[in-house]
Amino acid sequence: MLVRALTISDKGQIVIPKDFVKHLGSKIIKLEVSNDSQVRIIPIKDVAGSLTDFAKKPVANDFNDLRNRAWDQVTLEKFNKV
Repeated sequence: MLVRALTISDKGQIVIPKDFVKHLGSKIIKLEVSNDSQVRIIPIKDVAGSLTDFAKKPVANDFNDLRNRAWDQVTLEKFNKV
């Protein structure tokens, strides 16, 4: 088991150590916080197929908006199945 203390920045960010990322096998994760403040990090292995719908649509003027909408759809579809 890997254990490490991490610091949360003023912006609410943490850096996940490289050995943890390697162990997870993915750079895309699902973060869950339970009612008793337990945190789970679950690796998401494949989201590539879920993005094909967005590749067929016309490109939006705001790339960040398109990326955020794609991410929202992918995470809702993938995480609701867990």
